[in-house]
This record gives sequence, C-alpha cells and structure tokens, in this order.
Amino acid sequence: MCFSATGTHDFHKQISELPDDSYPSIIYTTPEAFGGFMGYLREKLDHVCLVAVDEVHCISEWGYDFRPEYRQLGSIRDSLSTPGNIIPLIGCTATATREIESDVIENLNFRRDQLEIVKTSLFRSNLHLRYYSIILLFSWNNFL
Repeated sequence: MCFSATGTHDFHKQISELPDDSYPSIIYTTPEAFGGFMGYLREKLDHVCLVAVDEVHCISEWGYDFRPEYRQLGSIRDSLSTPGNIIPLIGCTATATREIESDVIENLNFRRDQLEIVKTSLFRSNLHLRYYSIILLFSWNNFL
C-alpha cells in the first residue's frame, strides 16, 4: 500500500479510511506535509522501517530560504526513533558536490561512524540518447 501525501488533509483523509489493521508501506510526501502526520507515524512506530529523502541535495540548495522544511528533515528520524529502535535514514541524490554532501550529512544528523556514502558512475547502460538531423524544405509560398 502506498500513499502520496502532498498535503496533510489528503493524508489524514486517506488514513482515516483505512481498516484498523492496515498500514501503508510507503508514504511519498513533501517535507512541508511531513510534519502533519508525525503523530500517526509515532503511533505506528513498529511499522516504520525506513525514512528515505529523495533529491536530498535540496536540503542545501533550497533549505536556507525557499523551502526551510528541507532543513528540518533530520529531526524526523530522531523523533521516530527510540533507544532500542533507531529508524534508518537514507538520502539520495545525483547532484551533490562535496560542500552539499557535508551540509546534508550535518542537517540529517548522520553520525559519521554509522554513515556509508555510495557513489556510482553516472553511466546507465539502460539509458540511450539519440538525435536525428531533420532538414525541412519548404517554400514561403506554402504559408501565404
């Protein structure tokens, strides 16, 4: 079961319609909407197994003034975790410079001794780029 929650009202409506024994396995949301259902996640703590932040470079690029909620994402894991149950957190991006990487590590409250940074090549064998040269021959007379 997956939820796309772009606003807290949408999420609360979707959740309220679930049977008591049902839980979403994926919640896809924005940082702005996340705070609106933290209470629900705390109630269902046994069912939260991972917090993933996609486009994590936005924490550094947009978080200072345009979308400040990005800079508060580090507190999510802290508020969901308990001493015996630390919720894993991953951040994904394809465009982080070393400076952005350091800023993200600090803002997501990653502990360097528990941190693994995975970098791979940008080459993707399943993606192809093709171009075609198109020559258009026309006469202005056709448009008049």
